[in-house]
Amino acid sequence: MVDAVDKQDPYSLTRYVTKKVSERLDSEQGKIQENPDYLRRVVHEELLPYCQVKYMGALVLGTYYKTASSSQRDDFFDAFGKYLELEVGARSLYRLRGATVEDGTAEKDENPVAVSVTTQVDGVDVTTRLQWRKNSATGQWQWYDLITDGQSLITSRQNEWSETLRTKGVDGLTRELLLAAKQPVPAPS
Repeated sequence: MVDAVDKQDPYSLTRYVTKKVSERLDSEQGKIQENPDYLRRVVHEELLPYCQVKYMGALVLGTYYKTASSSQRDDFFDAFGKYLELEVGARSLYRLRGATVEDGTAEKDENPVAVSVTTQVDGVDVTTRLQWRKNSATGQWQWYDLITDGQSLITSRQNEWSETLRTKGVDGLTRELLLAAKQPVPAPS
């Protein structure tokens, strides 16, 4: 369930999202330790409601977006959303377990189109940035890229999946994402 939050202000959204994620990670530590796959639910409930999955997916597809049919794009976006639950849960949130997240900070611009907000995590040497963009259809701000330790999720997936898109097309990548999304979130090391 999505709480009421000002979706017109990416700075407030970042503070809200980081606070909610931090609270969930702290309060549900036992569930996460017992079943790391539970992080998927945290991502689904706390991050994906504020994510432009279709825009993000279109960026990942690049030129293949235009050649894909509407049905192929829809299937890809569904698979990509499921993949994000694993990817963000396993690679980004996982390192934030039990951490206190400071409020996001950014330089405020008048009428920004896209906003990058950096969030420092106490006790963990990592900077996580959410890139926000105003959704042209809804007018609400949503994040479309997650940058951890200087690595953009979009750019890394574009690089990783370019060969698959070239050789197997959008349908092939969609099948691979659905298989990947079924993998369990790895246990803590």
